[in-house]
Amino acid sequence: MSVLALGFVASLAIGVPVALAMGASAILYLLIRTDIPLAVVAQRLFTGTDNFVLIALPLFILAGNLMTVGRLSELLVEFVHALVGHFRGGLAQVNTVQSMIFGGISGSAVADIAAEGPVLLPMMRKDGYDMAFASAVTAATACMGPIIPPSIPLVIYGIVSGSSIGALFLAGAFPGTLIGLIIMVYNYLVVPRYHHPPPGRAQARFSPVRLARTSKTALLVLLLPAIILGGIIGGVFTPTEAAGVAAAYAFVIAFFVLRTLGLRDLPAILLDTAVLTSAVMLIVAMASVFSWIIAVERVPAAVAEYFQRVSGSPEVFLGLVIVLLLFFGTFLEPTSAIIILTPVLLPVATRLGIDPVHFGAVMVIGMVIGLITPPVGLCLFVVCALTRVPFEAVSRACLPYVVLMVGVLILVAYVPPLTLWLPRMLLGP
Repeated sequence: MSVLALGFVASLAIGVPVALAMGASAILYLLIRTDIPLAVVAQRLFTGTDNFVLIALPLFILAGNLMTVGRLSELLVEFVHALVGHFRGGLAQVNTVQSMIFGGISGSAVADIAAEGPVLLPMMRKDGYDMAFASAVTAATACMGPIIPPSIPLVIYGIVSGSSIGALFLAGAFPGTLIGLIIMVYNYLVVPRYHHPPPGRAQARFSPVRLARTSKTALLVLLLPAIILGGIIGGVFTPTEAAGVAAAYAFVIAFFVLRTLGLRDLPAILLDTAVLTSAVMLIVAMASVFSWIIAVERVPAAVAEYFQRVSGSPEVFLGLVIVLLLFFGTFLEPTSAIIILTPVLLPVATRLGIDPVHFGAVMVIGMVIGLITPPVGLCLFVVCALTRVPFEAVSRACLPYVVLMVGVLILVAYVPPLTLWLPRMLLGP
């Protein structure tokens, strides 16, 4: 296993993308340490992606792209601004609530930033916000996207673990919302340090008329998460079918109802969806080869024996898992990390009596925090590209949000009802 680990770490160190690093280290291991033919790699690549549920990924990505290009995110910004823009730190709060809502549509942190960043960040700059702070708010709140349903990482975990994706979606709903509420409280307390509005700029006031006007179109967008979750919970359609319904609904609303989307926009939308889907599927395929080698070498059994030797306590195990997730999250993308770590850690968790759905929520939250931690914080890079603020400045500004999210992770890990009450209430034990 040292060849596999060293090959993977060395590949990452020289800048090889994570997917290719996993594939290269797996092939290197097979060549040096085994007599297994390389044809097995091709078989595992196919097996890792040959799953009907994975069809949900491009469809959820397509729905998010349709919402973005169709300017439905801009309509949401207007509604959210009318709803919470009058609070202290108005645009920072708008940024947070917008991410909570859009996270229930796209399931992707990067899609969240791509949708709201070009709209909100210029508004925050014009309103006198420190741009390192504005960038940190945008990056941190985007992390709710992969936690609040529909969530792409939760879909991946459900496939790898065999858990109910509907239950996982419900398990992520409350923790994702809790993160948003805590960020709003933090913004309220610290925003005077980072917000210096131009002279003469009046504080926004709540307007029932404006809220009613903007809610007419925003309601069409807000129905989408309700349709997805309601359909899954009610047994009307599967998560894969829900993704198709989401894409079809987004197209109908943007193209026919609001007319913010034209035929000329569709080729670019489909191309972007194909590119992002290809990137995700490449990670899934390569990670399946990597995790297969780990399984063949009986790493899960060795890990289980180690944890049982250290302690048979679920509490100690969860503490070690949190540390492990935060460590891997600093240099691994959540999708690949979930595919690699789930087969190793889940058997130990179930042996200790930890619910797989609860454990899935812990894993996803832990890995998502890595999106705003250097050196491979994907959300940090994306937001820096939009604002041109130095990476180091945004990383420092994100540190309080990292601390807050780690606090929520610990709370969720040690208080299982926070994730399980909603699935059990709606789906049964």
